Amino acid sequence: DQAEANAGGQPALTREQRELLIRLRWLWPGYQIDCDGRTWSASPSIAPDEVITAGTHQALWGKIKTDNALRDWPKRTGYWVERMSGPPYWVDTSDRPGSGFRQSG
Repeated sequence: DQAEANAGGQPALTREQRELLIRLRWLWPGYQIDCDGRTWSASPSIAPDEVITAGTHQALWGKIKTDNALRDWPKRTGYWVERMSGPPYWVDTSDRPGSGFRQSG
């Protein structure tokens, strides 16, 4: 199911690889995740010069999980919004004054 090479000469991603790439990016928004068809890579947003690599998406997920647990990430303030259709999304309230929630009367 491997597709032909893309314009840059790299092997194009299979449909499964594209779906897994989308899933990893959704699960780990603090990382820049990519795949060239052979090697999976991730770079944490708080250390963009560092690169984690693996031969499979499962191996990369495990390495990201370990890396994420060891890092001192900035505190995130906000909340998740659940939707009936589509994935949930994060609303960042760090730029807003106060708690980000309205206090009712």
